Amino acid sequence: MGVIVVVLCALAASQLHSNASPALFTQSGSPTGRATSELEGAFGSEPVALVVTGDLQQTLAAKGMAALDVLERRVRRLSGVSSVFGPATLVTATIEQIARIVRVELGPVAARADRAANRARALAKRLHANAATADAADREVRLATLGPMRRQYEKLFAQFGFLGLPSLTNSVFVQALTLGPGGAPKSRLRWLLPDRGHAVVVVRLKRGLSETQVRRVAGSLESAAAAAHRSGLSVQVAGAPLVAAAVAHQLRRQLLVLLPVVALVMMLVLVLVQRAGKRRALLLFPGLAAAAGAAAAGWPLGLELTPATLAALPVILGLGVDFVVQLEARYRIERRNAAPPEAIRGAVTRLGSTLARAAIAMSAGFGVLLLSPVPLVQRLGAVLAIGAICALIATLTLAPPLLLVLDRPGLGSATLTMPSVLRWPRRGSILAVGIAAVVSVAGMASASSVRISGDPNQLASRGLPELERAQSAGRVFGSSGQIRVAVRANDVTSPAVVRWMSGAAQRVERIDPRLRAGPSLSDLATAGGRLPDGTRTAQLLRVAPPDLVGAILRRDHRLTEFSFGAPVTDAAGLDRLQTRVDRVLASAPAGVKATAGGLAPTVVAGVRGIEGGRPWLLLAAIAMIAVVLLLLGYGVRRALVVVLPAATAAGASSPIMAAASVSLSPLSASLEPLLVAITIEFAILVEGRMEVERRLGADPQEAGRTAVRWVGAPVLVSASTVGLGFGVLLISPVPVLRQFGGLAAVEVVSAAALALALVPAFAAALASAPKRVTPPDRPRIARTTAR
Repeated sequence: MGVIVVVLCALAASQLHSNASPALFTQSGSPTGRATSELEGAFGSEPVALVVTGDLQQTLAAKGMAALDVLERRVRRLSGVSSVFGPATLVTATIEQIARIVRVELGPVAARADRAANRARALAKRLHANAATADAADREVRLATLGPMRRQYEKLFAQFGFLGLPSLTNSVFVQALTLGPGGAPKSRLRWLLPDRGHAVVVVRLKRGLSETQVRRVAGSLESAAAAAHRSGLSVQVAGAPLVAAAVAHQLRRQLLVLLPVVALVMMLVLVLVQRAGKRRALLLFPGLAAAAGAAAAGWPLGLELTPATLAALPVILGLGVDFVVQLEARYRIERRNAAPPEAIRGAVTRLGSTLARAAIAMSAGFGVLLLSPVPLVQRLGAVLAIGAICALIATLTLAPPLLLVLDRPGLGSATLTMPSVLRWPRRGSILAVGIAAVVSVAGMASASSVRISGDPNQLASRGLPELERAQSAGRVFGSSGQIRVAVRANDVTSPAVVRWMSGAAQRVERIDPRLRAGPSLSDLATAGGRLPDGTRTAQLLRVAPPDLVGAILRRDHRLTEFSFGAPVTDAAGLDRLQTRVDRVLASAPAGVKATAGGLAPTVVAGVRGIEGGRPWLLLAAIAMIAVVLLLLGYGVRRALVVVLPAATAAGASSPIMAAASVSLSPLSASLEPLLVAITIEFAILVEGRMEVERRLGADPQEAGRTAVRWVGAPVLVSASTVGLGFGVLLISPVPVLRQFGGLAAVEVVSAAALALALVPAFAAALASAPKRVTPPDRPRIARTTAR
């Protein structure tokens, strides 16, 4: 029956959708999250770049522009693409805008010239003429049809600063539009033409595409790039959405590789530690069932398969093994004086409630991670909280029959002798409590000083082709992601709003010369260098190409965006930059709200949320577990004995990492609450055994020695097993998992050692008089049974 349940859970877990989006680094309900979501819904996702490498003079020549036009048109037709903007689109949009203005200014004669030019272009295409020949036919017929109005026509578009007749293959016109003095790209077009050797086609995908759909679009973009290469263009496809889709696809393969390796390592530990035979590896089964159950629960809850899931599964598998090891140790004690059925009932009766309290307390501690502002950490907390309960259920239902199957005569119990240095006298115990309190407070105080790395690329493995191309493209146009400013107003096309946006964009650009402005409504409305009025802006919007307007202005005119490519820098540099940008946006006039969204602000918001929340998350985890213990019937004294070692274990890690200048990923930044929860379990086991001994009349020192003797070995076996499970993550190619696994492995083993050392000390320091519940005439028999 258990096998069937595990199989069903595994099938349910296989329905989880993979997600490695940068959105996992910031909360959707935050201003940054809302702005990003709104902009992506209106104008598309973080851009994918088609980077064209080659001498810009050649790229902007007739042959290059014709090939770019074919490329951009092909990409625009792809399913899943929201908008496309590149050099050919810019030139074509400008030509269309000029043509519409000409039709307005020249009237019927311009319309006749358009019709004649279109017929000439169609004839050239039927004769299989190339683009340059078709453009030449268009120009000749157009000018001939205009007749006496030709000079007025030429003056009309010359006022925009253009030379030559407007045409995609007219290099003089194209270069006048795009290049400045000396042939360098115009500064306002650096997002499109970053330098003399590159051009960029910006592609925005529709919001809400699945990982499979994004990967399908990526394949189509690669095909389009290959076709452009045959036309003489060297094109590379790169972008954050493609990296996220590749990482999401990689997560499934990581799960198929890492989970079996974790299971194998834990199996070897179970077999080798007590040399109890290969069949002892069956004790791994409840842990596997717990991991499968937690993953399956994520399907209806919409938790998705994220790096947090991969980080959580070794913990859950380890908890399942841990609970089984503890139950087995108790069973071995009971087995000395009872037959197997009675021994297993006794073990479940005496230890079941302790394990239940530990699982509930751990689940509460893990659940505190749901308070984190970072969705990636929230997912970790949710999976772990579910997993702790799954581990308890799997242990109490599946472990008893397995222990009966594995039973053999002469079962012994592993014991651990407390080192003399840890045999605390009462004064030493009080001193230990004082030192632990100082360490805990120092840890909470220094938690916010540990550096956090918000680089979303930590989710991707080294050598991932999509990541390498994205980093290469970022170096070309000097951007690590976009700052997308969402501007909301009753009418964002009003002159006052457009003038503010124009001034704000200029002020932002002055903050850092590496910022690269993208297309904006203010640029469109100030074409020709004139400040807009209501009439002029409305006219320009009417004559501007719909594709261009739709990429920056929502149809209801209540939302627009202007954007900047953020420079390649670390999280601290982005934070300083974002602070200055926010000051500019705060100057928006009444009725206008401007909020930064996009990848770069997402990184900043995530790092800020983690750094500011780490001390409070740790404090909340400790407080939550203490409250749960009180509700479970622990008195204040017993709750303190359990909680204080956990607070000490968590508090000790932050000063060490701060002194070592460790830069934590958002996932690793959640280790303190996780460490508190795991230490709590070890502490509950030790304290529970001590409480039994105290009730049998032992003094605190003797109770501590006895508890460590009988519980210590299983605790260390459990910790070693869980630690090795975490250690397996070190073989993962994903940086965020490697760091999390390495730190967690060390901290779990340290937590077990601290629990064994400090719980007896704290119990001695806070000891009250023993409560005898054993009849005085049968102490020996009762104590033997209890052990």
